[in-house]
Amino acid sequence: MLPWHQRGPGSQRHRAARHKERQRHLLTKHPARQAPTPARETDAWVVLFSSHRTWLAAVRSYGRRWATEGSYRDAQGGWDGRHGWELEAALLPLTDPVRVERVVGLWALGALVQTWLGHCLGQPAVPTAVQAARRKWTTTGRLSVWARGRFALTEPSDALRPWVLDTLARGARSVAAGTSAPYPRPLHVQLVLPEAA
Repeated sequence: MLPWHQRGPGSQRHRAARHKERQRHLLTKHPARQAPTPARETDAWVVLFSSHRTWLAAVRSYGRRWATEGSYRDAQGGWDGRHGWELEAALLPLTDPVRVERVVGLWALGALVQTWLGHCLGQPAVPTAVQAARRKWTTTGRLSVWARGRFALTEPSDALRPWVLDTLARGARSVAAGTSAPYPRPLHVQLVLPEAA
């Protein structure tokens, strides 16, 4: 079922061209197989299992999924195929559902912390040194909270290390106290880490 505004001749031409290009792409899938693959026949199928009573309610509910689509990409290879969590590769060798559940839970917690850290990093009150490090990551300044958190955790210069550790410690204290963790005023922190044993 197409929305009324996508039923005109221009939309039909666009869909036909996109379908033709997709069919060309599908011919390149699984080139080592001798037998024809059913991918071309089933590629356009959408099978939607739902507890909703009508197809319209199911489709509307499924449409809300796009707001979270980026998190699925981030769990895998990331926006560029190199900066994600590689969750699929980590789960592939696991066969015990309990272990899979634990790894997915750990990923969810890590993604939450990383995203929260990225949110804190984007606040206007962060220290000047943190802002300077953040400006080096992109020419436009447009990064998702997930990407900012990832860069903060992997910054090679250690310029953000004191801020990251302090921010994570404040967040942990807030969670332990059962309070929300609003972004605090910037602190000037001198962090001295003990020597590794």
